[in-house]
Amino acid sequence: MTSIPTPRAVIHSIRRTCVTLAAFASILAPCVAYAEAQGFLETLHRNTTLINTVPDNNGD
Repeated sequence: MTSIPTPRAVIHSIRRTCVTLAAFASILAPCVAYAEAQGFLETLHRNTTLINTVPDNNGD
């Protein structure tokens, strides 16, 4: 025969679950914030020009 948990035990179990979920959320929150998509201006300084767009004089 199983015993019925007391209301105090149920509240303690719910509280423990909430604390555990809050701890996981606080650990994962910085990871999610870091993974945000960056806009064009944030990535502009990382681009490298691979070709020269200035034409040569060719004696002109």
